[in-house]
Amino acid sequence: MEEEKLENYKLQYYLEKCGLKSRYQMLSLIIIFLIYGTSEFIAITLPFVEITPYVKYYDSELNQNFTLQTTYKNCNSTLKKFNYTIIYEKSRSSLVTDFKIFCDQDKVSLIGSSLFLGVMIGSFLSHFFSDKIGRKKTIILFSVLYSSCQFLYLIIGNLYFLYTVLLFSGMFYSIIILSSILLLNEVIDVELTAIFTTIIYNAYPFAGLIYDFLFKELNDWRLIFIIIGIVHLITTIILAFFLDESPRFHFGNRDLDSLKKTLTYIAVVNKKEFDVVEINNIFSEYKPDKNFRNVNENDDPRLTLGVKAEDGVDEKGKF
Repeated sequence: MEEEKLENYKLQYYLEKCGLKSRYQMLSLIIIFLIYGTSEFIAITLPFVEITPYVKYYDSELNQNFTLQTTYKNCNSTLKKFNYTIIYEKSRSSLVTDFKIFCDQDKVSLIGSSLFLGVMIGSFLSHFFSDKIGRKKTIILFSVLYSSCQFLYLIIGNLYFLYTVLLFSGMFYSIIILSSILLLNEVIDVELTAIFTTIIYNAYPFAGLIYDFLFKELNDWRLIFIIIGIVHLITTIILAFFLDESPRFHFGNRDLDSLKKTLTYIAVVNKKEFDVVEINNIFSEYKPDKNFRNVNENDDPRLTLGVKAEDGVDEKGKF
C-alpha cells in the first residue's frame, strides 16, 4: 500500500513537470469537445427524426378536404376512418415518415427505447474496454463503429434492422463519451476538472443548435446522419494524430516505455523541460531499511514513505 502511494506521488510530480494546465490540455479539451458533440448527435436528433408529417384526406361525411399534421389523437380517430395522403412537400424529413410508423405509438417509442437500451449497455462496458485496451484506443475503435452506423442509415429499409442499428449506436455513443471524459480528466490538473467538464457537457446544447439548423436547411434526415458520421470520423482521426494515451493507463499497466513516450510528448507540446531518465525509478520496489531517513509531519508527504536519496529525492523531498 505504501509503495503504491509513493509511486502515485511520483507520477503526479512528473505530470506536473510536463504540464497539467497548458497547451496539451487545451488541445485535449477542443478535440474531446468535438468528439463529445458529434457522438451526442444520435441522442439529440430524436425529436427531429420523430416529427410527424402533414397529411390530407377527404371527409366524406362533411364533403370536405382537410390538411393537418398528424398526432396520435387524430391517427386513432379521424385518419382511421378516411384514406389519407402524406404531403411530403410540406412535411419535414423524418424517420417516422419514411417508415410510415407515425400513427403507431408503440413502434415510435421503440426508437428511443432501442437507443437508450444501447446507452445503458455501453455504460456498463465502457470501463472494461478503457482499462483493457486504453482510453484512446477505445475512443478510436468505437468512434469508427459509431460513424459506420451513421452511414448505415442511408440504406436501412427494414424497421427491425433500424432498431438494431439504434441499439448499437447508443452503445457505441455511451462508450465514446465516457472514455473521452476519462482521457481528458487524466491529463489535467484537478483544479481544472470542474470547468473542463462543464465545457464538455455544454457540447450537447451547442451541437443541438447546429443540428437544428441542419435539419431545417437540408430537410433530409438520412443525409444529415451521413454528414455527422463523416465529421465524427474526421474528428476521430484528429484525435488519433494529436492526442496520446492517458499516462495513468500506462502507469496502471506498469508500462514504463509507453509512459515515457506519453510524458515526453505532453512535455514537448507544452514546451516544458523534462528529462525522461528521471522516471526510471517510478516503479522501484519499496524496501524500508536503515538507510531511510526519519521525517516529521511537516515534510513532503513523499518522504514519510521512506524515499531514498539515491532514488532521486534530494534533501528537500523534490524529485
